[in-house]
Amino acid sequence: TNTDIVLDAACGSGALLYAAYEHEAQAIYGIEFDDEVKKLAEENFKDIDIKSEFLCEDAMSKNASNWIKEKKPTKVLLNPPYEKKYGCMKIVKNVLDSLDPGTKVAIFIPDKKFDKESKKYQKEFKEHHCIEKIIKMPTNLFYGFSVEVSIFIIETGKPQTTDIYTAYISDDGLVSVKNQSPQDLQGVWKHEKKNKYFKCITEEDTDSEVAQELDAKYIDSNICLSYQAPEKPFEIRPEDFQITALNYICFQKGIDIKETFGVQNISYNYLHLLDAAKIGTELCDYYKTIEDKDKHKKEIALMDYFDFVKPITGTKITGSIKSLDDGNTPIVGAGKTNNGVQDFKDVDPQFEKCLTISVICGATFFHNYPFAIFGSGIYVLKAKDSIPPMAMQYFSGLLTKKLSTGQYSFTNRLQRDDLTRMRIVVPVDAFGKPDWTYMALKAIEYQSEHDSVYDEQTNEVLA
Repeated sequence: TNTDIVLDAACGSGALLYAAYEHEAQAIYGIEFDDEVKKLAEENFKDIDIKSEFLCEDAMSKNASNWIKEKKPTKVLLNPPYEKKYGCMKIVKNVLDSLDPGTKVAIFIPDKKFDKESKKYQKEFKEHHCIEKIIKMPTNLFYGFSVEVSIFIIETGKPQTTDIYTAYISDDGLVSVKNQSPQDLQGVWKHEKKNKYFKCITEEDTDSEVAQELDAKYIDSNICLSYQAPEKPFEIRPEDFQITALNYICFQKGIDIKETFGVQNISYNYLHLLDAAKIGTELCDYYKTIEDKDKHKKEIALMDYFDFVKPITGTKITGSIKSLDDGNTPIVGAGKTNNGVQDFKDVDPQFEKCLTISVICGATFFHNYPFAIFGSGIYVLKAKDSIPPMAMQYFSGLLTKKLSTGQYSFTNRLQRDDLTRMRIVVPVDAFGKPDWTYMALKAIEYQSEHDSVYDEQTNEVLA
């Protein structure tokens, strides 16, 4: 409004501030780290009819904090650099802590930025500031970038004591234009969506048709600080377990999936090309019985049955994996194929009889043999109690199915807290406990019916 003093503490050339000018702000101020870009912003605003001033400074600095306090903005827009190395959340903290209580702030940052911060950061933040709304933006918000972004509406100087209103604008009607921001070429946003979405979000509506379109709801700020997508109904098909089993068989036989089939991941279509076709078909036929056992399924908490484990002391692999001598220890990484095994090196094993989960794609594998991991892209889980290896194989398929939905990537990694909170549907026995024996596909019975399918001594699938 014409009484607002608007600040952008990572203003670039001033795009967000120009939007504030168009909405009749009283004055605008910007902070920009790069002096040449700051000069461009000054040039863009030299002919406007309201007060404008720009500072070349690091938005994380004490000087920037003092300047913000001096200008006393009433509204703040902030789209900081997203990478951690540029201090994204340090910028957010410095700006928020420099504002007068009651200042309204709109921050454009990746969806899970707050969730990924330490518990200490989150606790201190919620003691001093309040996230009122989170509006998740469309995936094509920035041309050439696939990062998922939300707008966090925050009031400073107010502790977080309430739930957070969230909404998802999945389709704003804008069209991506090369080297430009999305354009409202058909007028869909202006004429059809803008006003009704704005009204719904402003009124924190959760009941109307528009609210349903936006998946508008409240979330518990004690559990998470991000928009939570609706969980898709969990469904496991016979083919899903079949593919998991065939991937493991390829690993056992030393078949390089990419080299052999020219694809990154094996799929049902390649079943007929494998000597293991009979094995896969029999597994599929047997496992169809699960589809009819809805009453014997139940949702369980993952961490009720598994623990995070760390490498054995003194076995951590450092440096480049290529510099290690070849050997017999499987090295497991964050990939989707070959049971996660990237190479075999002469190093001491770190784990055995564990699940590994990729933080990048959610791919989950069971390793019934000694192995080591390389890099930080893997979580390792070990069963709290004894679980049959074949049941672990099946369970790894369940987790892969649940986690490999495209929601995780290099820029939006699976977090430890995601697994801590995770619940998953499994077959259960008459007492409501996971039916590990059932999930093991009656291994002894199976061995007697099919040649070389299962080795009772090693508890492994055989090719």
